[in-house]
Amino acid sequence: MATGSATGSRSISEDSERGRHESVSDGVERSHAWRKYLIWAGFALIALLLLAVLAIAAAPVGWLKGRVEAAITDATGNPARIGSIERAEAFSFNPTIIIRDVRIAQPAWAGEGDLLTLEEARLKVPVIRAIRGSFDPSGIALNGLVANLIRHEDGRENWQREKPAASEGSSPLGLESVRIDDALVRYTDRKRDRRAELRVDFDERGLRAAGTGAIQGHPVRIAAQGAPITKDGGTWPFVARIEGAAIAMRLDGRMDSPLDTGHFTGKVTARGNSLRLLDAVIEAGLPATQPVSLAADIRRASPDWIVANLKGVIGNSDIAGHVTVEKRDGRSIITGKMTSNGFDFDDLSDDAGLARGRAKRARLGPRIIPDTDIDIANMKNTDGRIEFDIKRLRWRNPAPFRSLKGVLKLDNLVLTVEPVTARLTRGVMSGRAVVNARNREVPLLTLDLTLADSTLATFAGHGDMSGWLKGRARLTGPGRTVRAAIGRSNGSVGLVAGNGRLPARMASFIGLDIGRGVTTDEDEEAALRCLVFHMDVRNGTGRLSPLIVDTSRSQARVTGTIDLKTERLDWMLTGAPKKSSLLRYDKPLPIGGTIKNPEAFPPKGTKTVGSVLKMLGKAIIGDQAPLATNANCTALSERALR
Repeated sequence: MATGSATGSRSISEDSERGRHESVSDGVERSHAWRKYLIWAGFALIALLLLAVLAIAAAPVGWLKGRVEAAITDATGNPARIGSIERAEAFSFNPTIIIRDVRIAQPAWAGEGDLLTLEEARLKVPVIRAIRGSFDPSGIALNGLVANLIRHEDGRENWQREKPAASEGSSPLGLESVRIDDALVRYTDRKRDRRAELRVDFDERGLRAAGTGAIQGHPVRIAAQGAPITKDGGTWPFVARIEGAAIAMRLDGRMDSPLDTGHFTGKVTARGNSLRLLDAVIEAGLPATQPVSLAADIRRASPDWIVANLKGVIGNSDIAGHVTVEKRDGRSIITGKMTSNGFDFDDLSDDAGLARGRAKRARLGPRIIPDTDIDIANMKNTDGRIEFDIKRLRWRNPAPFRSLKGVLKLDNLVLTVEPVTARLTRGVMSGRAVVNARNREVPLLTLDLTLADSTLATFAGHGDMSGWLKGRARLTGPGRTVRAAIGRSNGSVGLVAGNGRLPARMASFIGLDIGRGVTTDEDEEAALRCLVFHMDVRNGTGRLSPLIVDTSRSQARVTGTIDLKTERLDWMLTGAPKKSSLLRYDKPLPIGGTIKNPEAFPPKGTKTVGSVLKMLGKAIIGDQAPLATNANCTALSERALR
């Protein structure tokens, strides 16, 4: 029994071992089978790819006609028609596709005729690129091209259904060969008032384009040259020129690859009767100015522009600096720095603008508040930060401001100039200015300016008054110009002067002391203890609270209003001497006119003999008004500048 049991155990063990060997053997065989299957599958896939490549290399292309017509129609929004599409070779890995008799109709808004007609186009399309999903040709040959390109007043362009987003860049074409025989390109821009008609050729000698046109009615000649295209690739040098009596521009550049207009570097020079005339070409929103001459190094890295080493002259003003324009999510982001050794703000107007300004001044009279335009609605898609440093301000009429420096920031229609510092003949004006046009039909101007370390003589316009001067202005109001906004503003203005000198005659007359005013020697001086001016402004009307002039001889108090819309004064002056006077006018004296040209209006009869006798009588009987005492200049000054 024991022997049988042992024998049975060995038999089971042997069977188990044999089963394991058979299982391993089966697994190895299955692994070999899968490996053979994968190898054959790989060969089959490669064969299929080769067959696909061969099929593409030999396939007919006539069936593409409908698809190409549909693609052109979809891209331009205009009906397109193609006569035929065929291959030039029966078999090629770099086939030439021939497209004949192309016609694209004009959109209805552009008028009659065709946008484009083309007798024949030959495109080399590498098969490998096509397999990868790129159908960009490596070579192009065009014959019998006539293009009529039109831009509507509202910005629509007849060659594309929609304008590409500003944030989109451009890709290099990757062309190895280009040939264009006697193409005619006509361009009419109704939005910018410019037109051109060019003949274009491109062969083994390179690009040649030449023709005539007009920019805002000024005749110009247009030309461009480019180097031949070689299979070696590399950068592609070119020159483009616009020449005319009123405007001229030249760009000497080098594209990163042939016809890659999105990526190039160059040197640009330009001159024109006005920046606005140059802007008709570059479309940067530049104003009308005096004649301009500019030069700069530029880099185009689509969609961005980098302008370096900018130098130029506008009228009698020089400018220099650098600027970068980035396109992101449909917005332009402008950053840079501008400097000037001498700048005249009148150079930012052309002759017609200056003439309008002169006519306005003649009609309205001289004004203190500038009529500078602050409507920034056309900058709704622009943000940025520009530092500016004008080392010397030039004025055609005398002005106390000598230099201007600051930082300009624009964020979604909120323009902030902060900090801004204007240096005067003596003193500094600094602070901030904000123009808020966000979600507003009319911009809102906010000014917060401080005047420090200045003198009365700086603003008085003559040297017979002295004394320190400081001030503070805080105003907020809506308007499309600085003048209009201040004319509707709310806020306050304060000015304080003191520790100065003035002509003794003037001090007497300020206190309405006629006797001393007439008899005092012209060279005699009086002390100016303080001049305190403060007004609260509501809807463009400033009310004095009050204006006080305190001198060693007299004191004057002025009440009333200033209409900041017209700068007209409606004041009443009461004055008193600090010593008894023989001839003293002790009634309120009306003052009118404007801030620039105030006028006193003595009541009727005050210049007669009778009025003089009446003054003498009051002096004799002691019936004059009380004499003035010294004002608390410190307290008044602190309150005015709060």
